[in-house]
Amino acid sequence: MDLKTFVLSGVSTEQDNGQTRRIAGVSIGRLQGRKQVDHGCCTTEILESAKKNLESNFSIIGLTERFDETLFLLKKAYNWSLPLYYHRGNKTKRRPKMKEIPKDTINAIRDFNKFDLELYEWAKVLFERQLEQFEISKQQLANFQKLNKYYQKSPLFSSSVQRIRVLRQRGYIKTIKMAATKYL
Repeated sequence: MDLKTFVLSGVSTEQDNGQTRRIAGVSIGRLQGRKQVDHGCCTTEILESAKKNLESNFSIIGLTERFDETLFLLKKAYNWSLPLYYHRGNKTKRRPKMKEIPKDTINAIRDFNKFDLELYEWAKVLFERQLEQFEISKQQLANFQKLNKYYQKSPLFSSSVQRIRVLRQRGYIKTIKMAATKYL
């Protein structure tokens, strides 16, 4: 089954505004006790419910493409004291380029996710508000990104096991269990 056929198939409501459904509290499948909305039947009322939930029930809104700023928001909101440096992993190596995906497939995906796209635009507005609220400066972000590039290239931190060893050596953690629950 190709991608377009899958999106149009109705085999799952996941590909029909899945994020909007989740955040609004509408069932993705046939979960007991949750409102079931069939494939292709997502509504503006469900979108508005998701927007309201984002604004009132989420302490932090994060954006994947603005991951570094999301980390800063989390650190400030939850008073994290450890440095935020991270090592990228699990990247898709064979992801097709957008120009390789037929236009009709992209249009089908957009049609079945129009509420998700609108919810995403609303999340970006809320994200910008949070950056102002928590006073995340462009200079702070630039400094972090510069240091994090060094961190990512450092062989000292090339794996989770090595990071745990370094944290143990520096006295941040005493046991692997503590690392798993507190720092990972």
